[in-house]
Amino acid sequence: MMVALLYIAVVSFISFHPNELLWHTPPTNQILSLERFKVADFEAASGMLHLGDRVLVSDQKTHRLYLFNPKGELINEIGGLGMGPQSFSSPSDMASSNGLKIYVSDTGNERVQILDRELNFLSQLNPNQAIDAIRSESVELSQWQPDKLFITPSGDCMVWDLAKQAMYRFNPNGAFLGKSQSPSFISELSWMGFDGSLVQLYDASTKQMHTMSPNGLWMDSYAFDWNPFLASGLKNVISTEESSHEWSVLETSYGPWVKSETEDATLWLLFERALFRIPLQD
Repeated sequence: MMVALLYIAVVSFISFHPNELLWHTPPTNQILSLERFKVADFEAASGMLHLGDRVLVSDQKTHRLYLFNPKGELINEIGGLGMGPQSFSSPSDMASSNGLKIYVSDTGNERVQILDRELNFLSQLNPNQAIDAIRSESVELSQWQPDKLFITPSGDCMVWDLAKQAMYRFNPNGAFLGKSQSPSFISELSWMGFDGSLVQLYDASTKQMHTMSPNGLWMDSYAFDWNPFLASGLKNVISTEESSHEWSVLETSYGPWVKSETEDATLWLLFERALFRIPLQD
């Protein structure tokens, strides 16, 4: 299968295969400029969610969500700074279990909004609202700062609270299941994932991986040299000194890497300031 050859910087190139990432210098007559694959510019993209035949991107500075079709065309957008339904304040992350219910960390509004596939408002998650029904009204409401999101195989929504350094859990119906205080300080939670049995949380600032069970029991912490490509699920990781330098050049041009998604023969590559849709075959 022929693959598309992608020009990354003035002197280096990438060749993408459907399930692997390789760096090399291709023949000059096969060079394709990275700019031709750019489908959108952003001020501060914070998350990307693959929804089957659609891709959803959040932007913390515009406080909006942007929905793209498989061709990379913008088909819908919602938001703007506000406190009402479908308005946001610094949306930081998104998650979905089946593409039908979309969870958005509405960080500045201290809630998680739940939307349907067409970005219509369904409901919201807030531990204060859930706890109020079983506690004294004299107890002061607890501030929280929802950040990263993860949906467990059973459909529970796990929300990392940056302010309290704790994990909040909600069932698929939105009921509050409990709070798990982190035994270790997590400075910069860069990624949440699942290894088949445990939820993984990576702190890029300390290069520590923290694990917990889906029911909220903290398990272990260990040193781990994480790489963006590895976390995004791509097979090969940029590791050579030269390639690492070119990746730095790429991030200098478009801001920090946010997330990558592969869909059939397409790579969606999101940086803080740009989204690229890259065909993986001719």
